[in-house]
Amino acid sequence: MGQDHSRHFKGEEDADGVSLWEGVPPEILWLVHSQVRLLLHNHSAALLHRPEQLQNADEQEQEAREGQLQPHEARLAHSALRDRVLMPQLQKVLDRIVPAHLNEAQFWDNFFSHVDVIKVRLVTDFLCAQDSYQAELKRKHAEWIRLFDSMEPEMQTDLRRASERIAARQQLPAPSAAELQLGIDTRRTPRWSVDGESWLEYVEDGPYEVAKVLRKELRKRAIASGAVPLESEPARDPLLSSPLHDAGVSPRSRVAAPAALPAASKPAEEWVEATFTPATAFPTLTDVAEERSGEVVD
Repeated sequence: MGQDHSRHFKGEEDADGVSLWEGVPPEILWLVHSQVRLLLHNHSAALLHRPEQLQNADEQEQEAREGQLQPHEARLAHSALRDRVLMPQLQKVLDRIVPAHLNEAQFWDNFFSHVDVIKVRLVTDFLCAQDSYQAELKRKHAEWIRLFDSMEPEMQTDLRRASERIAARQQLPAPSAAELQLGIDTRRTPRWSVDGESWLEYVEDGPYEVAKVLRKELRKRAIASGAVPLESEPARDPLLSSPLHDAGVSPRSRVAAPAALPAASKPAEEWVEATFTPATAFPTLTDVAEERSGEVVD
């Protein structure tokens, strides 16, 4: 029953490890919720039948509808009845239809089929919109790089000025059908301009975004040509130069396995003793007492 759609998206799982929302991207989960709630509130009579798209089910599915729920379907039904989004409306619809019109297996088969149709439609629209957005973004970035390559060498050396020039040439995109339907006026979207406020530099298609794309492209070209300079190592602190430091041993513990110690002319124990034992030992209390006991008082 149902088909596997976009299973790489992980929905909220019930205690049984199943979820009615499996396969729905988080970005549109709220929309799928609203559509299923609308089905239960305003179109519950549609649950007397399978969706029109799935009316011609094969014989195996038809037999399954007349029998008992499969274990996975039973867990899924139990999860749906405990879902805070659907309760208590789902229980009301279930009590009204079962057993007056359908047995429980038929009801759940119809319900899951309707949910699958909603999920497939919305997830497909979402993925197609994502693909369209990524394609448009790729085209826009390619145009920025083309404009940069067509600039004179002096301008190319000043990435900030080049980014501002490219940003100043950006045109407002035509409103989409959804924006027109929702009454969204894209002309009110903040846009960067040469004489505009400084914070507008960070808006979409502003100099900051253009500069990021250009830096990424220039870096990629430098790596491809082998012209990327090696990062110079920081100057070495002579106070940290020691066999233990070279072996990666923390100055706090000064503890290392013998295999981690570098080969040296004298054992590590001798090096530690020579390094951390002062040449002149500090006098102890006993030494002071003995010295005072031997003093001659004039």
